[in-house]
Amino acid sequence: MFIQCDTIASAKRELVQAIKEEGYKQHIDKGSFEKEKTYRTQIPTVFVDIMEPQEKFDKPVEISDMGIKRYVAAMVDPDCPENAEYTYGERIAIQIEDAIAMMSYAKNTNQAIIEVGSPEDIKLKNPPCLRLIHFMFFEDKLNMTVFFRSNDIENAFLMNMYGLAEIQNMVAMISGIECGKISYICSGAHVYTFGG
Repeated sequence: MFIQCDTIASAKRELVQAIKEEGYKQHIDKGSFEKEKTYRTQIPTVFVDIMEPQEKFDKPVEISDMGIKRYVAAMVDPDCPENAEYTYGERIAIQIEDAIAMMSYAKNTNQAIIEVGSPEDIKLKNPPCLRLIHFMFFEDKLNMTVFFRSNDIENAFLMNMYGLAEIQNMVAMISGIECGKISYICSGAHVYTFGG
């Protein structure tokens, strides 16, 4: 399924509607909420082009700018608390400077990619949902493609995407490039139903 929309908030609305209309029910054997009376309705693979990800005029009020700043700070913080199996920050932080450097001196490359996932993740109880962040210079803009193995559209999508848009903006500003679109790919975009 392919969706093109203007903003992150409009992408969420379109995704929720698509899942309601075309998704399938899946009881959860392994993953979030396993062993509870919960199922998810999901679309197996979706591609969404968000043409103006930096535009926030329709950002829901429950997503505060301070909340986004805290989320982004955690996404680039290399420290992992002792009680955590991993953090996005510890995986992104060690690669973000190289991605910025690459986009600053060699814009025309396919190699500015941050791998959030690792081979050991298959053994984790809750492996990272975000797996890849790919920066590409195209049509004189810094475009970004992100891949999620799974994404809770109602509860996580907005913060994930506003946070990633801030990372795109940071890389673009430091590299001296204007921000372009974000292409979102997810192989398990879903909404949960509790007590089902």
